[in-house]
Amino acid sequence: MKKIGRLAEYLLLLLFAGFIRFLPLKPARKFGRLLGRFIFRFVPLRRKEVLDGLSRTFRDKSPDQIKEVARDVYVQFATSAVEVLSFPRLSVDEILKMVRVHNAEILERIVSQGRGGLVVTGHFGNWELMGVVLTHYKTLNVPAAAQHNPLADRLLNEYRRSKKIEPIPLGPSIKNILKALKRGELVGILADQDAGTQGIFVNFLNVQKSGRMKIPFGIAQIGKAFRNEIVARQFVFRMREFEQMEMQFFVRPGEEMKWYDYWKQFRLKWHKNIGLGDDNYRFHDHEKVAHYAN
Repeated sequence: MKKIGRLAEYLLLLLFAGFIRFLPLKPARKFGRLLGRFIFRFVPLRRKEVLDGLSRTFRDKSPDQIKEVARDVYVQFATSAVEVLSFPRLSVDEILKMVRVHNAEILERIVSQGRGGLVVTGHFGNWELMGVVLTHYKTLNVPAAAQHNPLADRLLNEYRRSKKIEPIPLGPSIKNILKALKRGELVGILADQDAGTQGIFVNFLNVQKSGRMKIPFGIAQIGKAFRNEIVARQFVFRMREFEQMEMQFFVRPGEEMKWYDYWKQFRLKWHKNIGLGDDNYRFHDHEKVAHYAN
């Protein structure tokens, strides 16, 4: 059934793409804006999640303002999708007229020196159009997450390759990124593409929304930590640098002790499997805990 559903999605996408290519660009964009408004109003496609996320982020805005921002997000996304589906009939020169490039001299300097370059941005405007503009200077390689429908994913990557954008699978992406830079090519990275496990509390909503996670779930991260000591008058500067690991597990209120006991036993079992002797492990209950801890 899943294969049939994906095939149906793909056929509908092909039909929609054919319709978009039939339209001139200006009417196609107008249709995209109308489509975004229609989806926001009548199709509950993650609308509740979007409104909830915006409300938590922009607490100073009224519900009507939040709704207006959310609607504009849908409009922008639908318009961008229409522009991407227009790729087969748009030349690079035509796309260059649609995009204004700031600090182009930096890219021109990289080209003149024959060096590779790393372009870091976010999901602003139509990021696919930005990629096409960069190919005007050099071949562009882009780490890209695979779509949930492999047929649609293949079609999107064919559109990208038609404009000299080479997708890089996210798994072994670091090796392919280094190879592209050594070849003197550009690598474009959308820094906000995957919240991953970066930032446990500050980026909690990013992790939850981008990963579509439901409580209970955990986040683990590894990063560098620094402990510095500076005494200006004595010209003393000491810096300690070390790796620090952390894991947080988020649960519903009232279930914290159940999961606390679960993780105690789970981690103790892991340590014992190392083979250093069961007698070397024991629990130590903290007498002084933070004000928010049980």
